[in-house]
Amino acid sequence: MNPFPRRCAVAARATTVPQRRRRPVTRATWLVLLFGANVWLAAFSRLPQKEVHMLEHDSGLVEEPAAWSEILDAAEHKRLFAVIDACQMPPVLKKAENYPSICLHGGPKDKGRHMSAPWLFHADASLVDWVREDLFAEPWGFFLESKANLTELHAHFQRFEHIAGLDKIKYLFRYYDPRILSPFLLSSTAPELRSFFGPVRQITAGTQQLSLVHYTYHSRIENEKYPYRTMRLSEAHNSAFFTYDEERFLKEVIAFILDEFPKVHKIDPDTLEMWCEAGIKRARRNGFVLAKDIMGFVGMMFRFAPDFDKDEQVRAILDDDEIPQEKKLHTLLDRISDDHWMKIIAKGDPSAWFED
Repeated sequence: MNPFPRRCAVAARATTVPQRRRRPVTRATWLVLLFGANVWLAAFSRLPQKEVHMLEHDSGLVEEPAAWSEILDAAEHKRLFAVIDACQMPPVLKKAENYPSICLHGGPKDKGRHMSAPWLFHADASLVDWVREDLFAEPWGFFLESKANLTELHAHFQRFEHIAGLDKIKYLFRYYDPRILSPFLLSSTAPELRSFFGPVRQITAGTQQLSLVHYTYHSRIENEKYPYRTMRLSEAHNSAFFTYDEERFLKEVIAFILDEFPKVHKIDPDTLEMWCEAGIKRARRNGFVLAKDIMGFVGMMFRFAPDFDKDEQVRAILDDDEIPQEKKLHTLLDRISDDHWMKIIAKGDPSAWFED
């Protein structure tokens, strides 16, 4: 029997999820889950927050927290550039008159497009301060570090002016919007990342709403090449764009959990939101990117235990590189016995909902 039997409201939730017989949750477990939240919240508010460290993905992408001092240091060493979106921001065009810069869309004769196009700047400390003070509240663009010059970087990024959708139609690719750039990088394969980074050593993206993050790419395979001239969107990209709208995706996950687990309606809404948000982060830390997989993982946290992924048998499957990521949840439910799932439920630690 499917543990998530009801049809979901969105396509991602309607996708087939792992099959396994539904097991009863013990009364004691539900009492802890439903009524222990206030105690945990009070305790959690007094805990010191964990430091965020570097995270390396299977694709070779590495992300780590960024600091403005690091960006200024890159500017001081003349290796910092900025891609800034001029759309609805007239000051960008005025700034371009006083800096080494070039429009990334079209050619010299396409000046009519310059007002709504991204611009590539060779950045100094003054430009960094300008971005931070005047543009950072908006999805302004991103910084990058490279030994290439302005002309070489212009030639590189012009290749990504358009992208092919799943329908094979070419669309304008707003990769310079940090709300698009980050999920694109996180859901890309190694060849896609190698193609996009090209001569770029590091990309730094963020806004006041999104944390400032460094992205670097460490190639694990020599001479891996992207086979297409025009970048193509994949299902993983589309799903990542959907899940990266954090507020919208969180609401979908909450609706999914409420639909699949009626007893959850007894939980305080703020607590439920916190648990679902923690579940999404935990799913991503385990390498899940697709919306259906993230939802399935969070569902398993509610179904079995919020720390079910710490179990040795579960961990062995999640860490197995031979199992495709999109098949790992099915594999968990196929290979792990009913008795062992009951043990996972019994030893589950409810405070895991509050792990950072």
